[in-house]
Amino acid sequence: MGAAPFPTDRIAAAQARMPMMSQAREECARERLLDGWRVAVTIHLIATSVGLPLALRDAGATVTACASSPATTDDEVVAWLDRQPGIRALGSRGRTQEEGERDRLEALDESPHLIVDEADILLGLLYAQRPDAIKGVRGASVRTLTGVLRVSSLAERGRLRFPVMAVDGSLIKQIFDNDMGTGQSTVDALMRTVNFSFPGSCVVVAGFGPCGRGVAARARALGSDVVVTEVDPLRALQAHMSGYRVMPMREAAPQGDAFITATGTVKAIGEEHLNTMRDGVFLLNAGHSAHEIDIEFLENTSVARGEVLPYVTGYRTTEGRNLFLLSGGGPVNTSAGAGHPPELMDISFAAQTAGILHLVNNLDRLDSAVHYLPEQAQKELARRKLESSRVKIDDPTDEQLRYPRQLTQETDEEFSRKNGQESC
Repeated sequence: MGAAPFPTDRIAAAQARMPMMSQAREECARERLLDGWRVAVTIHLIATSVGLPLALRDAGATVTACASSPATTDDEVVAWLDRQPGIRALGSRGRTQEEGERDRLEALDESPHLIVDEADILLGLLYAQRPDAIKGVRGASVRTLTGVLRVSSLAERGRLRFPVMAVDGSLIKQIFDNDMGTGQSTVDALMRTVNFSFPGSCVVVAGFGPCGRGVAARARALGSDVVVTEVDPLRALQAHMSGYRVMPMREAAPQGDAFITATGTVKAIGEEHLNTMRDGVFLLNAGHSAHEIDIEFLENTSVARGEVLPYVTGYRTTEGRNLFLLSGGGPVNTSAGAGHPPELMDISFAAQTAGILHLVNNLDRLDSAVHYLPEQAQKELARRKLESSRVKIDDPTDEQLRYPRQLTQETDEEFSRKNGQESC
């Protein structure tokens, strides 16, 4: 890579660790399912994510890729991607929210046939500000829990006008991207920014979904006392039975040294909680939305505010307490940290690409609802990843394959008698 420009080196290094996306691009180029399509994409424009817009381009589409957040945008990657044939890349780390919205509206003004959304950033604008463009959309894909929840709400109210592939609802995404990826990259971000000591500290994790489980497990593995807050009784019970302390956020607020939100909702940490936190706590968000922490309350009530370290803003309360917010409340792992390792993003983006291809292949059979990647397709992706990692597994025997069918064709007593066993 000696003489290549630095961004290309970085991108090439990431792509070399993502063999599944290389296969996905080859499949896209071979089948050309998106010939003549216009595709609008929102994504974290970083080195590990470029494979997705490249795959869509290789499938025949003209692609406009917009940064999903200024805080998670790598300007060199944007410039590199914008130079690729068939792709426009819009965004920069210095963009304001208003400028970012203009970029996305520009993408929607090109009348996309397919929308590939990080959450519902593009879809929200489509319905709110570009309703005339809805009729031209043939399908969409959303990556995050926030996006899935909002699109599902549209479907429940009868407002969804095209099929949507929900990546976050797929087990293959939840395990490897949400649990493993978010868990590692969030912990990495907290250590990188403030050199946080997990041993001996109390870490409060809001939400025990796939992302929260990953964060909690890694914080505990590093020596922290982990408290989990939840609104879902099943997930709260799971956290309790996994050995975590579980309590309401109002009880956890005075105890924590670091607070990490991973809920997919708003104000998981609100005014009531911020008022009782002790001096010197760190606030960070591992979810998609910057609204999981009530930043507006911090802004309006602090007597002093300033950047104390890169990605760290300090807020001083009227009582003299200091609260430190990381990455402005945005996704901390892709802004202040290194993001998910390429090996994990390889699985996640390959799953998203497979979901998009499944959607396009079955457009005539899919109704205007939220759909998920079929289990068999997820298993095939897992098999490919295992092969690329040189891992072998067992194959089921013929008898094992017949076993479930036998159980449906005969009674337990007949099956036990045939196999020389007593019926239980």
